[in-house]
Amino acid sequence: MNNAIMKDYDTSMIIIGEKGQIELSPFYRPKEILVRYNNGKEETHYKDYEFDDFYGEIEEVHQDINENKYESERYSHQDMIDGIKLMIKIKEMML
Repeated sequence: MNNAIMKDYDTSMIIIGEKGQIELSPFYRPKEILVRYNNGKEETHYKDYEFDDFYGEIEEVHQDINENKYESERYSHQDMIDGIKLMIKIKEMML
């Protein structure tokens, strides 16, 4: 995985599972995904952003600060740690 700002790199990602694969582009913020099943069926799913960039995340932080919360109910500290561990595991598999 490479930094999304580095435009010379391919920012697409394919997740391959037992029932097929999911194609995302760019992997870090796709509006559209393509699901390809092993039986040949394909589905395209599209969801536009409510606002540009990281509006939802920023709004969540502001709300939590205003409510004196130490941790988001939607994305816990453990969720963050688990996400980082997964990224490290994927990176190690790619080396």
